[in-house]
Amino acid sequence: MKPRGRASLLLLLFLMASIAIAGAIFWRSETKLETVPETKLAEHRPLEVLADGYVSSNECQSCHEKNYDSWQSSYHRTMTQLASPETVHGDFSVPPMTFDGRYYELQKRGDQFWAVMDDPDSRLDRNDPQATRIERPMALVTGSHHLQMYWYPVGQSRLLGLLPVHYFKDDDIWLPASATMLRPPGEFTSDTGRWNVRCIQCHTTHGRTRPEAAGADSQVAEFGISCEACHGPSESRSEEHTSELQSLAYLVCRLLL
Repeated sequence: MKPRGRASLLLLLFLMASIAIAGAIFWRSETKLETVPETKLAEHRPLEVLADGYVSSNECQSCHEKNYDSWQSSYHRTMTQLASPETVHGDFSVPPMTFDGRYYELQKRGDQFWAVMDDPDSRLDRNDPQATRIERPMALVTGSHHLQMYWYPVGQSRLLGLLPVHYFKDDDIWLPASATMLRPPGEFTSDTGRWNVRCIQCHTTHGRTRPEAAGADSQVAEFGISCEACHGPSESRSEEHTSELQSLAYLVCRLLL
């Protein structure tokens, strides 16, 4: 193996090991509890933070009410959402499943949705019986039309892992990622970090990966595909409109008083 290839392999192995250790430490005190506090969950998932002139779709509503109402009922708005009883369509009360030699037990704990499963990052050999068993709460949901995927915090920075089983809404069925995504045949692949690097670019508004030494402090202006995802940051347009209204109000006052 060439030195550069060996260095890349060692870096990947180190990152996977650090993710497994950090996740174990973070969730260790919670695994015997029914749920985790939402504040703690928020510490380890991407956040909505307005920046760089993005002001959110709420600012668009006052001037473009019909467009806003139409967008509210669209699948663009619900492309990425926080996991909750209102946004999760999958049945988390189904019996335990085994796909590709890996175990999945889905659970609903209060208003949270959990998975007890073989850790996708512990062993990449799908037939390895020594895969570490973990339990994780779902933090984000992708999709709301035909297919829905679920993302959980790995406990390191704001990195997310993908639940390797996906829910098909029309057929009310769970299928493994290997049957729903393009994969090399015969391989089990971990998707930890995929959302922070790839999904965030198209399925949110103004997504920023914000890589760190051991993860990513990912932020978005809005979860989902909102007005500014296509029209760009609206801060300047909002200020211009406000200035025009102020000038008109001043003129009316001068004429009437």
